[in-house]
Amino acid sequence: MLEKSTDTVIDEFIDDEKFRLDILKTLAKFTSPVISSFISFLSAVFDALWKRAEPNGAFDAYNQNLIVQLDMLNTLELEHIPPALLETIAYNLNRVGDYVGTTPGQSYEANETFDSRKSELSDKVVGELSNIAKQHNYQHLSSLIKRIKE
Repeated sequence: MLEKSTDTVIDEFIDDEKFRLDILKTLAKFTSPVISSFISFLSAVFDALWKRAEPNGAFDAYNQNLIVQLDMLNTLELEHIPPALLETIAYNLNRVGDYVGTTPGQSYEANETFDSRKSELSDKVVGELSNIAKQHNYQHLSSLIKRIKE
C-alpha cells in the first residue's frame, strides 16, 4: 500500500470494496491508538468523496460516501473507534443524509443502499450515533437513525 501515491490509495479505498474491507479488517485488529493514526487518511477519503459529489448529477458519489461510512461502522469495533473518528463519521453521515432519499435532488441508489444495509448497524453504534446527532443537532443523521428504528 505504501508504494502507491496517496491519491491512488484513496481512490482504491473508495472504489475497491475488497481493498477497503481488507484495510478496515486489518485496522479492526488493533486498538484505538493505532486506528487514530489513520484518521488523517480517512479524512482525506471523505474529502475525495465530497469532491466526487461536486458535479451536477453525481448522485453515485453520495452512494459511495454512504457505503464507505457503513463499511467503517460495520467493520471497526465501536470500542476501538477513536472518538474523533466516530465524530467525523457522524458528521459525514449527517452531510450525506440530506441526499439519501427518493425526492428530486436525492440519490435513489444511496437510499436503496441505506435501506438494505441499515440492519447491519449494531444497537451500540446506532446509540452512539444518536447521542452525537442530539449533541450536535444533526438533523439529517437523526432522520437516518429514525429510519433504522422503524
